[in-house]
Amino acid sequence: IHAHSNRAQRPLGTVNVASLAPGLIESELFGHGRGAFTGADRDRKGLFEIAERGTLFLDEIGEIGPDTQARLLRVLQERTITRVGEHTTRPVDVRIIASTHRDLLCEVRAGRFREDLYYRLNVVSLQLPPLRERREDIPLLVNHFLQKFNRENFKAVDEVPRSVLDMLVAYPWPGNVRELENCVHKAVVLAPSTVFVEELVPPTVRTYAESERRASDAEHPEEALRAALHDYAKAIAPGIAGVVAVIERALISHALDRTGGVKLRAATLLGINRVTLDRKLEHYRIGVRRGSGVVAYGTPACSVLRAPSSVDSTTMIEVGGV
Repeated sequence: IHAHSNRAQRPLGTVNVASLAPGLIESELFGHGRGAFTGADRDRKGLFEIAERGTLFLDEIGEIGPDTQARLLRVLQERTITRVGEHTTRPVDVRIIASTHRDLLCEVRAGRFREDLYYRLNVVSLQLPPLRERREDIPLLVNHFLQKFNRENFKAVDEVPRSVLDMLVAYPWPGNVRELENCVHKAVVLAPSTVFVEELVPPTVRTYAESERRASDAEHPEEALRAALHDYAKAIAPGIAGVVAVIERALISHALDRTGGVKLRAATLLGINRVTLDRKLEHYRIGVRRGSGVVAYGTPACSVLRAPSSVDSTTMIEVGGV
């Protein structure tokens, strides 16, 4: 706002009033005279004088106490300030921009914020929604912070993979822009190359993305399967037979684990007969142990064994099966 105003060539003063001790706020804003308090060995200008004919940004305006509210109201009404410890008024020409995370109207009703000061400040009001409600801004902010921290740290991290950007966009960012800024700052400092790799994403963001993915998969299993097959085919580029083999092996293993290695129940769950299941176990070299489920192929008391030659070749002796 300041940079695009007719005051752009004048000073911009900023202060987070919530970070100042109550006894220092007035001195910081209005200045003080020599001898005003212990340690005041010289005159000192406050931010109102420093930002003369420019802009003064008061962050977290809702945190100032009643006495400072009264003095600030008087400055806005009379356009003059009085330094702490002095009686001389000084004219000031400053545009005020104030911000707060509180609902000031509720604070007024609760008696914690002066109503007259509220209406003095509330000339043009801009409601900035939290970052989770304007996710389309996240890629722009990530790019901005990358440029900023690349300059500060003499780095060149300029590539953000789609998977990383998707995680950042999906996360609700309870700490808003400051939390996103810290995330990008860390990535730039620790990045071993020019890529914002997934390992540099904070654990809270990765955990949230994983939980959201699992919830989405649970709600839409067919969509999850379709997406998984698409990714698999893109990476491996198999034929139909290869994909079918992967799916069959996964479904058979799941059924055996679910039924505790009881083959007849697993075959029923899969919608095939027992003989077909045995044939596929041999084909895919899947080991089974009753009471456990799938184990490593060839594990004792789990594999399908061929009978000796004296037994009819169609007969099979199964160890550990039903």
